[in-house]
Amino acid sequence: MVEKRVEWIDMAKGIGLLFVFLGHLKTPFLATWIYTFHMPLFFFLSGLVYNHSRNYGNGITKRFTRLVIPYFTLGSGIFIVWCIIYAFQERSNAEYWYMLRDFLVQRGYWTIWFLAALFLASILQWGIVCIAKEKKTLILILSLTLCVWAFVYYRLGGVVLPWCFDVACVAQFFMNMGYLVKNTLMYESKVKFTWRRLIVLFAINVIAGFVNIRFSGHSLDMSIGMYGNEFLSMISALAGIGVTILLSQLFINRWIIYLGRNSMILFAWHSRIVIVLCDFLYGSFGLFQQHTIFEQIIYTVVTLVIILCVLIPVTEFAKDSKYRVLFGV
Repeated sequence: MVEKRVEWIDMAKGIGLLFVFLGHLKTPFLATWIYTFHMPLFFFLSGLVYNHSRNYGNGITKRFTRLVIPYFTLGSGIFIVWCIIYAFQERSNAEYWYMLRDFLVQRGYWTIWFLAALFLASILQWGIVCIAKEKKTLILILSLTLCVWAFVYYRLGGVVLPWCFDVACVAQFFMNMGYLVKNTLMYESKVKFTWRRLIVLFAINVIAGFVNIRFSGHSLDMSIGMYGNEFLSMISALAGIGVTILLSQLFINRWIIYLGRNSMILFAWHSRIVIVLCDFLYGSFGLFQQHTIFEQIIYTVVTLVIILCVLIPVTEFAKDSKYRVLFGV
């Protein structure tokens, strides 16, 4: 039972990672839909596997090792690549400093904003579960209250705070939702795949997401605190999470499971390193410049293959290294 449980959770993570790739590749029509739920999915899954302990010291040490150390290691890799790019572009010295500042302060900067937000959100989740003494109703109330505070903060013109604290206040809601339904979702016998469930959840996700974009003009983008209509965003996100969980129980694919279990480097470096370098090469050789739908699809497939061919070997090298903890693998 435990092995099956782990497999479908890793499947969900792997599917989510593929959605992240496709979202950053600006796949026609697909990217807008993906953004309605793909980052809340990762926070939800983190909450789903959360095991509560009142020993704060051990918990914070594990979170620091798992999230903060890779943040600086992987972020340094991105920083070095962009220093080289800046050198070719003959940028001013001030721009190097601004980039370093944004990396250290972290306000939705690069893909690694997720690690900063997850670190703080996990601490907030621990605090809420402790205060609530693991009572589900109180956890829900406290979690929702903190999430609403973040929404009010944005409505009043608030900007992304250092280390994405405001983002973490929303993220902890999805994490606590995962924690609250943990006992139900951890066992396949209690949540079985049905096409009816998939279609209903997909319809809710798409309709709520479309109405949100249509009337607010914004989709969900947690990295910059953009939610449009908050209620519709949350409904769309939760339904999208449900769709992904059902898909993860529909079939098992070893490659997708691999992505789910080894997502750290792929997540951190695919956008700000691999995609950027691919776009530079495409431009140099005059490739994918027509921007037709067909060409965009070919661009997406080719770039996705390059991402996997480059970063999977890097991941395997890091896993075999004695410094693997630095890369979170």
